This record gives sequence, structure tokens and C-alpha cells, in this order.
Amino acid sequence: MQLRKLLSCLLIAVVLVSVQYAIVKGQSVTGTISGTILCGSGCDTVGLSFGQAINVAGNVYAEMSEVLDPYTGYALTMCPAGPPSQASAMPGCMNAQTSFSANSNGQYELGGLAPGIYTLYVSADGFPEIVFASGLTVNPGQTLSINAYVCSSSGFVNGNCSQTPTPTPEFPSGSTVIIAIGIILALAVITLHKRKNHS
Repeated sequence: MQLRKLLSCLLIAVVLVSVQYAIVKGQSVTGTISGTILCGSGCDTVGLSFGQAINVAGNVYAEMSEVLDPYTGYALTMCPAGPPSQASAMPGCMNAQTSFSANSNGQYELGGLAPGIYTLYVSADGFPEIVFASGLTVNPGQTLSINAYVCSSSGFVNGNCSQTPTPTPEFPSGSTVIIAIGIILALAVITLHKRKNHS
């Protein structure tokens, strides 16, 4: 009787985890990063002050440093460093790039990002290229909103602009939850089985 109960609980647990996995598996495999490029310092040359959206053209690059498995989130491949504006020579390693115009109010969007860990760069007319996010994880179907500050060379402090915002995830991945549920269920089954054998 106990064994039948245990098997029924296990079957229900497997179905629940499978449904969760199917939902995650059905998500878009790629992610998106968007935001606004803002003035950090030295913007008086373009008639703007600190915190205002820039009014010049530029580019945003995403350089992949690690490829992640879309279902487990585990690292699959380390990507070699290279110019972020160029495609990576390593299979699976994908860099991305987008441009924004002078009249776009500094708004950018990088879509179609494969699951991975990225470093983000921004360059704008009259401003040097700068890293504005590093070690950034993009999960399947995830949308991140990250603003960046550009600054003149005099505005750099230890290689960064005076402010570095942190990413805000809007649609986090559920793969971590599924893995945790699977581990808990496995431990529960092992414990019940040990108790049955001792009694």
C-alpha cells in the first residue's frame, strides 16, 4: 500500500515537472536587451546635461563570453575574446550589434540573443566606446532593460563612466525552479524509500 502511494506521488511529481519543462521548452529561445543611452559627462558639446538621453547616433554591441544550455542554464562553451563588432569564430558563440540614430532619443534594442553570458559596449558619435555591463546572463525568452551612460574621456573613473546602472529582468527564466523541484522530489523519494526499508 505504501509503495503504491509512493509511486502515485512520484508519477504526479513527474507530470508536474514535465508540464513545467514543456512550458519553458516552448518559450522563445532568444532574449532581448533594450534601454536608453544617457549622458554621463561631457555632454555640453552636444547641448545636453547629465542624465538626458543623447541626441547623437551610435552603436550597442553584445559580446558573448559563454554559451549557456537553453534548458538547464549550464555553461556549454567559453567564447574567445575579440572585437565586439565582429562575429566570433567559435561555433555557438554569437555577438550582436544594433545602431541607433541621432533622433531616436538614445533608445536601442538588441534582439535575438542566444542564451549566454554577455559583455555590453556602447559607442556614440563624439564619445569613446565604453563597457556598460559585464557578466550579464541572458536566459531563453528573457527581456532585460538596461540604460547606459556615455561620457567624455575626462568623465571616466577607473575605466567607467560616473554611473553604471544595473540590469532589471522583466521576464526571468523558470529553468532554475524546475531543477530545484526535481532535486527536492528526488530527495523525498529516496527518504521515503529508506524509511520503508528500515521498517
